[in-house]
Amino acid sequence: MYHTTHDTTTVIGCATATVIADTMAERTGGRIMTLELVYPRIIHAEFLTHRVFSRNAASSRATPVATCLEEVERRPYVPSQWLKNKPGMAGGEPFGAEDAAAIASDIKLLRQMTTSVVRRLMERGVSKQQANRYLEPFMYIRTLVTATDWDNFFKLRLDKAHVQPEMYDLARAMRIAIDKSTSVVGRIHLPYIDWDVSGAVGDEDCVAAMISAARCARVSYLTHDGKAPDKEKDLALANRLWEEGHLSPFEHQAWAKFSPYYSSNFRGWSSARRYFSGQD
Repeated sequence: MYHTTHDTTTVIGCATATVIADTMAERTGGRIMTLELVYPRIIHAEFLTHRVFSRNAASSRATPVATCLEEVERRPYVPSQWLKNKPGMAGGEPFGAEDAAAIASDIKLLRQMTTSVVRRLMERGVSKQQANRYLEPFMYIRTLVTATDWDNFFKLRLDKAHVQPEMYDLARAMRIAIDKSTSVVGRIHLPYIDWDVSGAVGDEDCVAAMISAARCARVSYLTHDGKAPDKEKDLALANRLWEEGHLSPFEHQAWAKFSPYYSSNFRGWSSARRYFSGQD
């Protein structure tokens, strides 16, 4: 699966984290960060429980079945170790080598059967929003997350004794990527935008925020076919998303406020969704 890589990119086990934008408010010192993440699809629902996060994720509804099949066959998600069942949510001790090998063999058979059936669904013309769902246990997902508050997430998800191993890997990768990152001081936070963003709010900043929103909707600087972005097409996509009410991609761009108080889920920052809606 394609994902952005640079000097903050951190891989821990099955998870990858990269800081896309890191901005420190000029007046309040409040920090807002956007991370691009890749992790097993099986933990996505748990990740969504953290309501201080603004999120967008690459959807299997929008990905051709052939592409999903290729990903599952080339790089399927399989646990690195198998844990014994015990009371409570967390797994117990790992299985021994012989039992673990037998379990891995069963899972490989299950994956081969699943991909075979999904391939037949694709050949019969079944929609990708239905056929791809059966591949999701073996898939990774690419997600964009923006927040000003991270402490509770790390408190819960770096508790190795109680958290699912895949989520622990993700939290560690995120923590290390953030520690590698250096903030840029400014008044506006624009993921996937690579020009100067230190100026005051104005028409140019609003256009940049729209372009950023389109790229956040894709969870990628690049287009779906891997090509360099076209600003005019990005603007057209952003306008269509706004008009149709698909507003979550506008929650990653933000303007610094003059106070450290909350605006929706951001502290000291106000999202483009609120700004464009006339709420701030």
